[in-house]
Amino acid sequence: MKVIVKRTVWTVVIASLAIALVSISVMVWLGITKQSVPGPEAMRALETIDSNNAVEVEYGDWFVIRPTAVAPTAGLIIYPGAHSAVRGYVNVMTKISEAGYLVVTPKMPLGYAFLAPDRADDVFEAYPNIQHWFLAGHSLGGAMAGRYAAANGDKLAGLAFWDAYPPEGSNLLETEIPTLLIHRATPEGGLPQIYNVKRPFYPKTTEWVPIPGGNHGQFGDNVGGMYQEFDSLAATAEGLEPEDWEATISRAEQHAIIADAMLDWFERTLDTQD
Repeated sequence: MKVIVKRTVWTVVIASLAIALVSISVMVWLGITKQSVPGPEAMRALETIDSNNAVEVEYGDWFVIRPTAVAPTAGLIIYPGAHSAVRGYVNVMTKISEAGYLVVTPKMPLGYAFLAPDRADDVFEAYPNIQHWFLAGHSLGGAMAGRYAAANGDKLAGLAFWDAYPPEGSNLLETEIPTLLIHRATPEGGLPQIYNVKRPFYPKTTEWVPIPGGNHGQFGDNVGGMYQEFDSLAATAEGLEPEDWEATISRAEQHAIIADAMLDWFERTLDTQD
């Protein structure tokens, strides 16, 4: 009997290790082969940004845009969506930086923010002159931004979700961190089903900003990756019907709405903290 039990235990252990190895291998393969690249509008912006005298750009593992007219004292960190090219956020980043903010979008290991949820700490250390830090995240990046904020709220001036929601168990409901949710919506302003399910996970004081006619992909501008606008996987996971989100506004219009909402929120939030 003991021999049978031992064999059963070892069989379970070996099977578990095999499953873990396969899972890690698939994740690494996807991280290497499914990375997106900046889309056409982002590429046009990148080709001309060096002639924009209002900002300076740093390329590398972090994509950084800083204003030239002032020495910024407030900054924004953007956790990108899974497999998203950090330069795909260039248009929103530029609009925000032109208003006087340092904006940093760090690359994530293999394109997954969950492999570096505390990357904000590295950015803080690199820019010690920034007195107020906002953290935003798109999609998976938003979930990890929420996770970071739950444990490090005292380091942040505010938290913004870009079509994203906090992970379950993040305990943000009672937090007093100023929080903004910018989300896609139907042309009539209706919520995606998923946000009605996830509403209890946001801080109670969260400001909700819909983008009527917007969609998930247009928060940045990326080509490739794995994301499909037809939201069947997330819907199935929550027991909901799949939703098809075809944008009825342009990417440029959506970027303008995002940047304006962020800048208005920055100003109001900083007025209460200075």
